[in-house]
Amino acid sequence: MSSSPTPPTFLAQIQAEITASIIHKNLDAAVHIKPSKMLTPAERLDIYADDYWARILDALIEDFPILQAYLGEDVLYELAEQYLQTYRSKHFSLFYVGDRFSDYLRNTYQKKNRKIVLETADYEWARAWCFFAPQFPLLDPSLFSEDDLMKTVLQFQHHVQLVTYKKQFRMIYRHDAKVNEKMIPRVFKDLLEKIQNGTSLDIAFDHVTTALHTKEIEALFAFCIQYGLLCQKPEGEIL
Repeated sequence: MSSSPTPPTFLAQIQAEITASIIHKNLDAAVHIKPSKMLTPAERLDIYADDYWARILDALIEDFPILQAYLGEDVLYELAEQYLQTYRSKHFSLFYVGDRFSDYLRNTYQKKNRKIVLETADYEWARAWCFFAPQFPLLDPSLFSEDDLMKTVLQFQHHVQLVTYKKQFRMIYRHDAKVNEKMIPRVFKDLLEKIQNGTSLDIAFDHVTTALHTKEIEALFAFCIQYGLLCQKPEGEIL
């Protein structure tokens, strides 16, 4: 069986130029397009550019419905367009379009309602990310002695997110293909953030300055084990 022929180099170049024109919304590649009975080459190309950007914007806005309701559709669309001019999508999946939107707002948004806007963006992206994030093998405490478990470097599953929203510290997590939330007392904030970054329990506890009640800690970790929120940090992983 003969192998598939390699496409001519000039065709690949034309494809690259047309794609770049659509993404950057310029008409440079119109020279490669024939006119139709009703449209010029530039008009035909512009149709694809408009559709491309409309789909990208819609995908981004869909991840931030609370922010849209708070700011209004026109304001959020304007922010989204400015964001996409700065951070163009480099992934084939539309899911990742908003992965830097919170960072963009943190660097550029300076209005009086900045705090609630940033908290809302962080909260909504945490929920969006939670649904699609990968999951590592669950931690099985029965495989460890109590001493070994305390020294094992643990982390939360990648879908577990810790955010502050509406003056409440929240753990957002995925269970049974659903996104859930648990309100967490702020006294646990430092401890959980250390585990989220990857640490052993004995080191995490050593750096907690606020007195924590043993029963509350046990209940929280029982919850994490029950819902599969902890895993052993893979060797060599950089968070």
